Amino acid sequence: MTRLPTSMQRILRDGGIYKKLRARLTGEFTNPKWIVQPTALYSESGNDEWIYQIKDRADKDELTPDLLSQEVG
Repeated sequence: MTRLPTSMQRILRDGGIYKKLRARLTGEFTNPKWIVQPTALYSESGNDEWIYQIKDRADKDELTPDLLSQEVG
């Protein structure tokens, strides 16, 4: 599995990209749907997966896409 550079991890962890994406899609399209394919959705042994990262955030509703699909690798 390839790890993202630390700077990219911070950008994604912040959630700003996803929030901007959702706002722009909503502004341009009627009832848009978006999909995210993180490397790992859930893992009992690690804390770098999607659900762990957003589950306790106040803005989790803005960061939750319509469909999550885990990468296969």
